[in-house]
Amino acid sequence: MGHSAQSAAIEFSLIRNNPQVRTLRIIFSIPFLVWWAGMLSLLATGTVGWQEALITTSILSLGWGFVFWNIQKYGRGSAIIYPSELVVKTRGYTANIPWSDVSGVTLASFADRGVRVWARAIHWSERKPYVELRLSRALRDAWPRGRYGTRVTGIPLIGGDRIALYVNDPESFVRSAKTHLGTSGD
Repeated sequence: MGHSAQSAAIEFSLIRNNPQVRTLRIIFSIPFLVWWAGMLSLLATGTVGWQEALITTSILSLGWGFVFWNIQKYGRGSAIIYPSELVVKTRGYTANIPWSDVSGVTLASFADRGVRVWARAIHWSERKPYVELRLSRALRDAWPRGRYGTRVTGIPLIGGDRIALYVNDPESFVRSAKTHLGTSGD
């Protein structure tokens, strides 16, 4: 979709170290920690020598570093409100959501959603507000990867009718977004 009225766009930066990034870091840390523990136990039992253990843990460390560096791209970007659609651009993906597919925009928090334990696990304030979009059409993962949208051919995402956006000024985002609900056509 073209955006001829570029001056009408409002851009909100994403929080870099947001819950999505923190969760991905935890999920991808588990296999590396298991591998490291396995390697240490093999070293302790004498199954492998210290050189093999050093080489393997060095490779695992580089792999872990690459994964962490790659995960960071999901927190670097912005949510841009155009008159016809919302575009969320990060270094990892772009999502295009026409306003006609958004049924609601609200502020939410982990406490509101009853996931306080998870907020504590990822060291995120359970009362810190974030933006929740409710969609009338599911968000889909299109080919090539890294493209998402409600009007693309692709695989529907689990829970794709509710999207959390972690922007630096969620209150202003919600006020701005609400002015576009129900105003754009298909």
